[in-house]
Amino acid sequence: MTHILEKFLYAYWLRPESAIWRTLDVLSMRNFTFVSPSLDLGCGDGTFSFLRAGGEYTDDFDVFLDVDHLDRFYEHVDIYDSCKNVEEDISWVKKPAYDCIDVGLDHKKNLMCKAGRLGLYRQFVQADANASLPFEDESFQTVFSNMIYWLNDAGKAFAEIFRILRKQGKCCVMLPGPAYIESSFYYTYYFSKGKPKEYQFLELIDRGRMSDGLVKQIGTYQEWKELIQHAGLEIIECVPHLSRTIIKMWDIGLRPIFPMLKKMTMQLDPGTLLDIKREWVDFFLKTGEAVIRNEQLITKEQDFCFYCFILQKQTR
Repeated sequence: MTHILEKFLYAYWLRPESAIWRTLDVLSMRNFTFVSPSLDLGCGDGTFSFLRAGGEYTDDFDVFLDVDHLDRFYEHVDIYDSCKNVEEDISWVKKPAYDCIDVGLDHKKNLMCKAGRLGLYRQFVQADANASLPFEDESFQTVFSNMIYWLNDAGKAFAEIFRILRKQGKCCVMLPGPAYIESSFYYTYYFSKGKPKEYQFLELIDRGRMSDGLVKQIGTYQEWKELIQHAGLEIIECVPHLSRTIIKMWDIGLRPIFPMLKKMTMQLDPGTLLDIKREWVDFFLKTGEAVIRNEQLITKEQDFCFYCFILQKQTR
């Protein structure tokens, strides 16, 4: 766990709460392995899959090197949807343990441009996963997706995954439970109470995640199970993870002050910046390890906010 967290902290050092989240994602899906032909459905910039696969960046790389529109951060603009430095190679000290993921699909071209520099994907497809997926029936042996809850129709998404999976093919998906939205400060203290003025500041912290309806699908275990089975998929394993405490930490974290932090780092020379980054990672590694261990020891199942499902295509 320590080495996984350290890798994610170097990549997400200005947002350490995200590094903790991603580490717990990796731990929850330890029994899922990509088998070719494979699909990363919603690959984004590829960082998660690259680090999970055993890849390692050099210490001076992070996901914030190529962001844009910091001046519009509080206008709900996606600052990561930029790839101005697409021609620059990314340095890494270790390549992924497995060869490649065959296809990475995302609807944002800039994010796929970033993922293209990792050497992890053989092919990219730009498409909206709300529509029918642009693949033939039984195209893939394995599929991974951490974006189904952003789609308009989860039932349709599972039906599409069933269609493109080969017989006995497997899929890993991350899905939120009711505790996820209940752990949101925006939802609990602002939206659910009719948006009282004294909590209006939570709009700055939320940045459109809840208010813009980005999270479209939330369900209990039983509700997800029914959707999954209706599509013809069988649940092989379900690992609840991400406690209410973790989500509350992530819900605010360093997000509100990220633009200022990024601007400060841009004023430092590379050597000084790297020294500070290493001290920063060392501190959050010690505290982050404690948070993760405590979560695994004391959190009750009903207090987890996400489910990691490993599914298999049933033969009909």
